Amino acid sequence: MKILHVIADPLAPDNAVNKRVARAFFNTLNEIAPEIDVHTYDLYAAPPPFINSPIIQFLWYPPGAGGFEPTPEDHSASQFIREQCARLVAADILVLT
Repeated sequence: MKILHVIADPLAPDNAVNKRVARAFFNTLNEIAPEIDVHTYDLYAAPPPFINSPIIQFLWYPPGAGGFEPTPEDHSASQFIREQCARLVAADILVLT
């Protein structure tokens, strides 16, 4: 089983009750079911790249379409999006805190 845990709370872990509850829950889950794969992504500890119109165009259209040439930042953002989408699709359970 795969769980994707997305943290979307800007408060520090010691100030956010939901983060403390989630941490306790996942620690206990790991103790009783270590075979469960939990991937945690904290949107504030590691902010995602800025997504703008050219990046969306790069995701949907082939390079060079409409005169758009992706920058290295576009490639990086595109790769990040694809990786996160793959994690979401692969997850059996999504937990948002």
